[in-house]
Amino acid sequence: MQMNLIPSLLLVALAPQDWSAHPLPSLSTPPAQVKSPALLETGSHIALQPDPASAPYLEASLAPSLLTQLITGHFSRSGLTLIPGSNPLLVRAPAKEQQELKAIFAALEDASQRLQIRLQVALIPGLAESPPADITQLSDSVASGPGVNYNGALRSGDTITFGARTMRSFVGGYEIDVATDAGVADPHRSSASSGETIHLTCSRVSGGRAVHVEGVLDLATLRDVTSFDPDTPDLGVVEQPRVALCQIAFSGVATRERPLRVVIRGSETFGDRTLFVSALTQEDPPAPAVGWAVRDLAFLASKGLPLIAPVPGLRQSPHSSAPIPATITPTSPGSLVGLLAERSSSSAEAARVHSTERLLLIPVSAQGALAKAEALLKAMEAPLLVQDQISLRYGELRIELCTTHGRLARVLVGEEKPWLIDYRTEIAPNSWMPSPVTEVAFDGLCLEGRANAGKLTARWWVSGTPAVHITDSSFANLGAIQKVERSYSAGNERLERGSSRAVDGLGSALELTLK
Repeated sequence: MQMNLIPSLLLVALAPQDWSAHPLPSLSTPPAQVKSPALLETGSHIALQPDPASAPYLEASLAPSLLTQLITGHFSRSGLTLIPGSNPLLVRAPAKEQQELKAIFAALEDASQRLQIRLQVALIPGLAESPPADITQLSDSVASGPGVNYNGALRSGDTITFGARTMRSFVGGYEIDVATDAGVADPHRSSASSGETIHLTCSRVSGGRAVHVEGVLDLATLRDVTSFDPDTPDLGVVEQPRVALCQIAFSGVATRERPLRVVIRGSETFGDRTLFVSALTQEDPPAPAVGWAVRDLAFLASKGLPLIAPVPGLRQSPHSSAPIPATITPTSPGSLVGLLAERSSSSAEAARVHSTERLLLIPVSAQGALAKAEALLKAMEAPLLVQDQISLRYGELRIELCTTHGRLARVLVGEEKPWLIDYRTEIAPNSWMPSPVTEVAFDGLCLEGRANAGKLTARWWVSGTPAVHITDSSFANLGAIQKVERSYSAGNERLERGSSRAVDGLGSALELTLK
């Protein structure tokens, strides 16, 4: 009987004359999920056994549970009552507290809008010093073909992707299963990716007067697909696509008036290209009359793009895969709370500084903590926003990109293709089968580096495939194989700002300049 009465009592408690509903501010709502081409961390566009792609889940900037905690602490001595976890938030309170709560939510909503970043991206053929107002009005002297403009918006600290990618499936090898008197060869579900994508992680800096952009420009085209016959009755034909690619990782500080610029000049496959990235956001407002001042730490908390060192392939020297050591350490907002703590004439809970994954929430009563926080953020951001310009020349190819302190800069240009280079033997009673070993080889140039206090620490390598010899199945016994002849050159460089360095990379001069 008691359980039957509970719903009736709850309905009485939620009567409109006693309770009011307050929609949660946008800070407490996760942004909409948009499925986009994934970032290719290693730069490889050929996946012999690709894993299912999964999009990361984006959380709310201010979790509803924390918002409820903040509201409860702020109105601790009043007659306000709320239902935790409700959305919209159900509140019962006198008219004065209701108005104050509306003002707090309005201030949080304004902070949410200021965390938004609007982007304008132009990827055009040819060389240009400034972005076009309208891509269709470019003169023939600037562009020789169509270009693309992108517009988008994202929350500070999030990642957005522009462009499209095509995945071409192919038979890249076989998985062998053998049992007594039986065996089977299952084809691998392999794929080759091509297209043009731009991946950008953007964070507000300098109190919202500029935006730090960390990005990857990824260009790839499928040249052709050839077939190789292992010449054994147990296996079918193996397909071998050839993908030409150019991947450039860059970073810099962008505004609407001063866009970031990346230049590709003299590429055999992609010709001349210019990328512009302009960003617009809003400055931090003064502290609101009630509630909390919200300050954005997405940039300081960023770990950087999850890029993994590319490798030439075919079991090349481990030197080529050694990562460049990181020179920055992410700073979580929670680690700064203790530095900003101060006493207030009100309750200790009301004066407490709170933090989320990317935000500091400072009570308006703690004016000293707010001033201290803004001075601290300015001091921490300043050295990390120093921007350097890297110029690379290799033969007829020339790349220009910008980079900021500690962020990884990358140039990866060339072609990749899989080769059948070996066999393993799968054996069972009265049965055996050859299991082909396929690996991807990259022919071209890789440069990775990090700038730190006016110095660039970089590593580079150049690999090539001068010849491929076919060994038929009668000679190799298990099946035909491709004996790939490989050339390789590598080195480490350290440049001061304003200097350049030239080295020999497999017959062509590789020149680096840091400005």
